[in-house]
Amino acid sequence: MSSFLNRPSFLPIAIITFVYAIGLGYFLSGGTQSFGSDELAYLAVAEAYANLDWMRALNGMRAVLPSILAAPIVAFVGIEDIALVRAPSYFFGLVLLWMVFVYAGTLSISPWRRLAIVLPLIPLVILFSLGTGSDMIAAAFALALLIAFGQGEYLKSDRAAIMYGLLFGFSLFAKTILFYLSISLLIFGFVYYFFFKSDSIARKLVVRRTIIALLIVGAIGSVWAGVLSNKYGYWTLGAAGRHNFYIDNQDWVEKGWYFPHKATTNVGLLELPHPQAASYIEDGTFVVDRLAPIYAWSPFESVRSFKWFVGMVRWRLERRVLRESAAQSPMTLGLIFAAGLLLFAGRRTPHFQANLFSLAALTIAMGAILSVNFKYLYLLGYLLSSLCIVSSYIFQLHDRKILAPFVGPVAVVVLAASFSVLDVKGMLQDRAAMAAHGKPLVQHAMEQRAAALKPHISGRRLASTTDFGFFEFSSLCLITRCGFLGNPKYGVPWAAQLQELHDFKVDYFATKPTTEICNEARAGLKLVERQPIHGVCLWQVLPTKIGG
Repeated sequence: MSSFLNRPSFLPIAIITFVYAIGLGYFLSGGTQSFGSDELAYLAVAEAYANLDWMRALNGMRAVLPSILAAPIVAFVGIEDIALVRAPSYFFGLVLLWMVFVYAGTLSISPWRRLAIVLPLIPLVILFSLGTGSDMIAAAFALALLIAFGQGEYLKSDRAAIMYGLLFGFSLFAKTILFYLSISLLIFGFVYYFFFKSDSIARKLVVRRTIIALLIVGAIGSVWAGVLSNKYGYWTLGAAGRHNFYIDNQDWVEKGWYFPHKATTNVGLLELPHPQAASYIEDGTFVVDRLAPIYAWSPFESVRSFKWFVGMVRWRLERRVLRESAAQSPMTLGLIFAAGLLLFAGRRTPHFQANLFSLAALTIAMGAILSVNFKYLYLLGYLLSSLCIVSSYIFQLHDRKILAPFVGPVAVVVLAASFSVLDVKGMLQDRAAMAAHGKPLVQHAMEQRAAALKPHISGRRLASTTDFGFFEFSSLCLITRCGFLGNPKYGVPWAAQLQELHDFKVDYFATKPTTEICNEARAGLKLVERQPIHGVCLWQVLPTKIGG
């Protein structure tokens, strides 16, 4: 990555940094974007790290790095502002732009031309940094890994193999999928450099240094799996993969019981993973484990399941990869197709060494198709690499005077801008709406509700009816220091629901402030707070037992 530090690159990098800082500051000045359940979980785990509560901090569902990076912030200012968890994401958004700049340099694109690629991407990166938890960090890591792979950096010396082996291995803590991406890239690299590039790197060195890197990656993964296994009682690198696979259980999908949040309305209340947890979403591993007997499935258990599996793969390929990619940029599909053609057409050119990783990255994305979502930004990393590949050939055509003057640079700028142009209008509208409160509207409403209910629910256990979104009370309990256990079983008599509230030692029960509910006397409950403005009625669960 020497091109990143050399003198000709310094001024373009400084310009990228300045423009990104100005753009990010502009949108943050109007209030940050809305946050979701992922941010809640990362913030809760960050607090555990800040308090050195290691067993609570260890988490099989959430990436480690975002919470560790947010922990110092939480330690100094607390968790009153949930958007704080995004601070590392803001920084890694800039790192991602730097990585695009570096990768474009591996394709022999000059620094100032690289600026024409990167600058139009800034609105896109700002949007993702405002709206994601670990994914921006993962995207930056993914591109760094792919650059190291494409240039064969890890094969240049034993020391480089160790250093890059550590980089590949520790990518696990940015997002678990990167662990498998790292192993795949090292295997791809071995095949390429051993069989097709042995003239520049001796085969015995390729073998030795690939083994060194793989051993380091494997050692880091094994240690982490051992740490998690000590907590959960079984060997695991994390529960996210199982969670994403369980989502596709045919019987439950057809019933509309989406895993896990819809599922909990049919399973009932779920115990908190830790006494200090705001909700079970803090560590979804326990949810996955509890629901596994109901949701676990295999495509090989029956012909019906295998057909369903094939159908889900097809659906996710079409919907999640093609449609969502195309929705991000109208030129996406053409860009991917063009990059693929150039990849193989240029296999005898100097570009191929740097381009091969795109094939590897795409393979991994396709291998994860059962759980892929556009927010998983390793897919975006592939699209950005495709953009750089196509741009490099456009500039080549420009230099050969095959294209009319200015056509090449303009085409590159238009391609890059296509990733952001669809989002700019929405970002400006969101900022205008948030500026009235200085924070996201959903956060403002939540804080108002928290202020009204905190005297009752702080330090208590809370449940609600199913017409509340799970996020509403998970976020509320994070601020008010209560524990949200979800919803009692839906569709059963009230007596059974009340018994469940008693079984789980629930202190308060929340309902919507509709007339038919809030004005209705319910056995075993006492209405203590009615907040129509904040959309909630709060009931105290009386200690009287059923039949007592």
